[in-house]
Amino acid sequence: MPALIGKKFSVYNANTFASSFAQDSIYLYVGKVLPWDDDTSPPSVEDTPRYQNQTWDNMAGLVRVNRSHVSLGIKRNNWVSGTKYGRYHHANTNDDFYVLAGYSDRDVYKCLDNNGYSGSTSKPHHKNLGVTREPDGYAWKYMYTIPDTQFKRFATANVIPVMTDRDVASRSKPRIILHLPIDANNSSGFGQYYRGLGFVNNSYTSLASNATIATTVSANTSTNELRIVADTGLAIQANYYNNSAFYITSGKSQGTYRRIIRSKAGDRPADTDVGYYQNTSSNLVLSSSVSNIANGDTFIIGPIVNVTDNNVDGKGFLALAKTNRYGNIVSIDVSSVGFGYANGYANVTINGDYHPTSNNLNDGTGAQVELVISPSGGGHGYNPANELGAKYVIVAPETTIPRNHETGKFVGYGNDIRQIGLLRNPVDIYTGDQAYKSAYDLRTTLYFAHPTSLTFSEDQRVYNSLAEGTETASGLIFSVCGSGSSQYLSLVDVSGQFANGDIIYNRLGDTAVISSASLSQHYYPIDTGVTPKNAVINGGVAKYTGEILYHENISPITRRLDQKEEFKFVFEF
Repeated sequence: MPALIGKKFSVYNANTFASSFAQDSIYLYVGKVLPWDDDTSPPSVEDTPRYQNQTWDNMAGLVRVNRSHVSLGIKRNNWVSGTKYGRYHHANTNDDFYVLAGYSDRDVYKCLDNNGYSGSTSKPHHKNLGVTREPDGYAWKYMYTIPDTQFKRFATANVIPVMTDRDVASRSKPRIILHLPIDANNSSGFGQYYRGLGFVNNSYTSLASNATIATTVSANTSTNELRIVADTGLAIQANYYNNSAFYITSGKSQGTYRRIIRSKAGDRPADTDVGYYQNTSSNLVLSSSVSNIANGDTFIIGPIVNVTDNNVDGKGFLALAKTNRYGNIVSIDVSSVGFGYANGYANVTINGDYHPTSNNLNDGTGAQVELVISPSGGGHGYNPANELGAKYVIVAPETTIPRNHETGKFVGYGNDIRQIGLLRNPVDIYTGDQAYKSAYDLRTTLYFAHPTSLTFSEDQRVYNSLAEGTETASGLIFSVCGSGSSQYLSLVDVSGQFANGDIIYNRLGDTAVISSASLSQHYYPIDTGVTPKNAVINGGVAKYTGEILYHENISPITRRLDQKEEFKFVFEF
């Protein structure tokens, strides 16, 4: 049976995994001190119980991965001049319609119009809450900015974190038409992003664009008539602008939008209704009156764009198409975004004007416009994870660096690590419950009677019996700690149980006696000011408990006393 698993399923799975870091106890583990056969080429990982048990034996410590160490992520698309970017579409399943740009290259923008899929040459850097059309014809919607700290923690060469800007989200609206892209270049036009032909055309509209209102008649509210006097370059034919839009671009009424019911021919009585303008006067009858309009205010006349498909839910959308002097549409400015739209395919009409047949004028044609609806979940920028298809989870934990042992945390200085991974819900060895601390030292620590100087070395294996095969406990030396007569050992890969009084041996004849007699010499005033309570301190988590979610074999990382590692794991869903 046909089925669809869309990108939102991937986003859901990614979000579920990211959320688990707040609900479960998930830890970063590190370990494996002994070299690989070839340290430059670690071996493949096996997904078997035996291999996972061996991984447990190699573990040296755990560090809790908090939700703050996890981010949803999207593919990294750096803005590059000349690149052809896709545009947002409710049916677009690609991930090429957004970019990382801005002055600091930390801003994310969604493309709403790609100038007929031409190359982008104007880098977006605005942060306004509307839609900005750049000189190259691209229209970009600002989504969010990645703070430097978050960028450093989560960004990689291929993935960037996704987040929500509160201001953008608070002003976004679902199921509106925020922007209308013009789909394709038209060969009849002039310039690389002019569309269609014959819309309120020729030099008249070029000169009328942003022309100045010199004298107005606003008192005639019964006819809603507006008189424009002076050489504004308006068309000489009456009725030329019928059914077009009149949009005021400056003054107290800036942003006011009216439909032109009828464009009259001026003051000469004989010409009022026959279709001719005087050069010095033109009257526009508007759909409703305009208040607070004054000399010097500017305006634009252009085609009205609206949705005329009766099958489309939603209402209230209205826009103005801007034209050049050749009658091509340059862009579309939305005046009213409407509400309640749900169908992505509809008839969008561009009513340029109504021309009487006797004038031998043509209506505009050839501008292909598609209805693009904002996301239903809240609008553009309300939920960038869903909108941009956040199918990645970036996990960026770090090791802790306490200054000494026996704080119950993993310090792990010294030696190398060659295995890292994520462990879910191990068991605290002292409480018997799910682990909860910020870090756990998994090594076994052995203390000795002093004064003595240890002759053991890292990576040697030690036993509690000299005769091979008779030992009841053994372990691999992770590090020789302390100095002088206050040295002690930390072990990994411990088998069996060491006890107070055991004599430990390596196979080279070196020995030492585990003893609690000198525990008072191991005093740590820097952190806790306490001494060890026992001669043998075991790791804080029960071995082989929990689930290994992820494992990786790596080339060795050599650790210093003050070293803290920062890791990044990227998971794709």
